[in-house]
Amino acid sequence: MPRDMSLHPGIVLSLIGEKAFANLNRLDADIALRLSRPVSPGLVVRKLGEVRFSFYAAVTYDRPEAEWDFIGYDDGDDPLPQQAWLQARLGGRAFVMRSNDAASQAAAAASGAGVALLPEYVARADARLVRLPSRLQTPARELWLVVHEDL
Repeated sequence: MPRDMSLHPGIVLSLIGEKAFANLNRLDADIALRLSRPVSPGLVVRKLGEVRFSFYAAVTYDRPEAEWDFIGYDDGDDPLPQQAWLQARLGGRAFVMRSNDAASQAAAAASGAGVALLPEYVARADARLVRLPSRLQTPARELWLVVHEDL
């Protein structure tokens, strides 16, 4: 992937990783972690805490916030809360890349493609990324532990 996405204007990459939720009512798993509170009957839920998000880019990414190129989620018609938050604040700027996978977004940001709004636990594990200061108060999502009531 080119470090300077402006060399290829109009091209937006989309990487789709397959994600599936274990159905606890069918006993596909004993325990699940969810980023939204499940409302299905028969489940016991406990809030564990929050997952904080921040802006991250390659250590060498050197642009002012007003000129950031963004890497975002590709989530179709149902945007994730952190993606909806980002889209509401972009001021009409387009994404240079989209992926439904935070690891792919982190790799793209680390390669210099742009700035990604990532869960802090994902970005802290990658020494190629640096947290960027922003004038915006970045979002957080609740983290829930879920088990079937029979367990």
